[in-house]
Amino acid sequence: MAKKLKVIIRCLVYNHEPYLRDCLEGFVMQKTNFAFKAVVHDDCSTDGSAAIIREYAEKYPDIIEPIYETENLYSKRNGSLRQVMDAATMNRSDYIAYCEGDDYWIDPHKLQKQVDYMDAHPECTMTYTDVDILTQNGILTLEEKEKNFGKSINKDKTTDPKDIIIQGRAAIFTCSTVYKSNIKEDYPEAAKRCCVGDTPLEIFAALKGKVYGFSDKTAVYRYSFPGSWTANQKIIANEKTLKKWLTIVDMMNAMNDYSNGKYSREFIKSATDFLLWGLSDHPHLFFPACQDKKCMELFDYKNAIYYPNNQSQIREIITKLKYFPFNPYNHALKNLVLKLTVWQRIKVLWHYFFRSAHKKSQ
Repeated sequence: MAKKLKVIIRCLVYNHEPYLRDCLEGFVMQKTNFAFKAVVHDDCSTDGSAAIIREYAEKYPDIIEPIYETENLYSKRNGSLRQVMDAATMNRSDYIAYCEGDDYWIDPHKLQKQVDYMDAHPECTMTYTDVDILTQNGILTLEEKEKNFGKSINKDKTTDPKDIIIQGRAAIFTCSTVYKSNIKEDYPEAAKRCCVGDTPLEIFAALKGKVYGFSDKTAVYRYSFPGSWTANQKIIANEKTLKKWLTIVDMMNAMNDYSNGKYSREFIKSATDFLLWGLSDHPHLFFPACQDKKCMELFDYKNAIYYPNNQSQIREIITKLKYFPFNPYNHALKNLVLKLTVWQRIKVLWHYFFRSAHKKSQ
């Protein structure tokens, strides 16, 4: 039997030809006192990504382990992509690192730092580092970064689970993370079905143990480049989009159950903000979202918990109207509503007035 590796890097690639060499160079430049491999999965790219992977696999056979698909698994939406990567990486190493083909590492000691810390702290289930965020206009300044992604939570200390639940999706970047390889042993089914993979994994790590964040910048995250996940979210907009974002609500509920309700408020806030962020570029989906029972309960519960106490009169009106969407204290929701056409607003208002009257009659 082959000697167990210390780290396996999971790298998903699809049409990343312009960026892929940066990514693979980040792997092969790592200086460690342990063995590691990068499982690089090309999901039937239509550009030259597969050729670049072959080049590096031939040059660095001890590091680059390629997988080439003949059909795109991601488009099937049936979990097959996750299953392939799990089969190729699980139970082969102590730790798993993540970096997709459009991001890259800039610190040759990245893996060594994180592994050293986790070896010394067995209770640690995940580590992450700070990153630079690269747009097509260059690296974001700290001010621009915090404006777009929120305040950093990288403090060279153990991170509060509440911060990970509320801020993690914006402040922790997948390309910087290293997890214990057995982290998914009792992973909730709703987390497996979730339309995003990193957020539930970060939350689960925080619920199962301790998470440590380094202030060192070890990686670069590409934001809104052609072909990136963030860019694709602005293109796809149909009824399936809403169902996709609702998988986040299911995941948050499952994680809340796993924690025995310890972080209920944080999960409600995070699920609502995540859903509103997902719909913010698709205002035409807001009306069907308002009609969905999961969303209505989520919006209403969030209002009940987070509404400012000194706004009791406004709060009372909103409570009477039930899931009235024009919440001036929710920035994401306010921006989304402003994008609705006049006719869409009338439909939303009619829905809520009718719902309120119908409930009273019952």
